[in-house]
Amino acid sequence: MSEWQSVQHYTREEVQATFDWALQQHASSLNLKSRPIPAEYRDIVDKALLRIGYRFRVNKLAFETPVKAGKPLAVSVTCVMMASPRLTCSTRYNGAWSTPPAPRLPS
Repeated sequence: MSEWQSVQHYTREEVQATFDWALQQHASSLNLKSRPIPAEYRDIVDKALLRIGYRFRVNKLAFETPVKAGKPLAVSVTCVMMASPRLTCSTRYNGAWSTPPAPRLPS
């Protein structure tokens, strides 16, 4: 990132636009290669790091009753990925995780 300032001479607006684009594309990680971040861009990077990645909210967690000791426990989970747009996914655990269906956009 130091080259952004010293070589490419990116403005704050260009750096902000870069991170905005990455967040709009649902970036899940950011590799800064252990290089110092120029002070001019530090607040932009810090704000992006607070928003990057996956954040799930559990909407529903259910299991069948009665639960018997030593027996498999079937658990159904419905969660929402807190991103824009929000995605909903469901899965069921019954001794081994099933492959969840593809996330769907809200209707």
